[in-house]
Amino acid sequence: MGRTTIDAIQRADWPAIDRSLAPPFFADPAHAQRIEEARAVFPVDPPWSIKLISSDKTVVKGRWDRSNLSYLYTFPAKRLVIDLQVEQNGWRRVYDPIRGRPTPVDRIERLEPPKAQPNVRPYKVGKVFKLLSITAIEVTAQDDAETHFFGPNKSLGQWAFFVATLVTPVFMIAAMLQALRARHLSWRLLWMLGAFVGFGAAWMDWRLGSIRWIGDQLTFFGFGFERGPSPLSPWMVHTTAPIGAVVVFIRLLVFRPKT
Repeated sequence: MGRTTIDAIQRADWPAIDRSLAPPFFADPAHAQRIEEARAVFPVDPPWSIKLISSDKTVVKGRWDRSNLSYLYTFPAKRLVIDLQVEQNGWRRVYDPIRGRPTPVDRIERLEPPKAQPNVRPYKVGKVFKLLSITAIEVTAQDDAETHFFGPNKSLGQWAFFVATLVTPVFMIAAMLQALRARHLSWRLLWMLGAFVGFGAAWMDWRLGSIRWIGDQLTFFGFGFERGPSPLSPWMVHTTAPIGAVVVFIRLLVFRPKT
């Protein structure tokens, strides 16, 4: 449904667009303006490539399913990230084609059809989705520079956080190796694993330099670098307080088991 609707919006096929809109979106007096704003960023040429970069579904009992879809459209002179929110609006029976026999009229049913019965023309049941919202964002050269890991305008605080993220696993591994060398340490394997336990998690948006601290969890390893599939997604750098490694060093330095 997503790509079909986007194609209709690009070529301004309003009958097809209207058929694809969910009732809440269609009832919005500004829906045509919102679609025109999305269409304004589309070039006339067809895209070179289309990629679904993310999707998720929300299922709530007693309500229609909703999905969020994100596509990357690559054109000769630009790239677009298109985000759609769609909502189920019924079901459709999809019949297998049979030569010489007409295909039954395609219609949307509000109640889920039963499974095909024996001795009846077979069909599959598919969900029908309608459009709730759409946004189209052009990926610019500035966006590429800002989301690049070694892009410009990184602060001293960001690089300090980056160094702390690299030091955390080194500190954990050092504690694990010290526990490994303590051959007479009771429960040595557990101490070695405990060296990788962290408390809390600090996440930094590498593009903006903003930090979020989550202090109500224990982590295992708990450090790394991640980036979403969208070209607009920033790098996320995260680390943890290596409390397990600290405890291992205290255990080894204070009590000093024989090695």
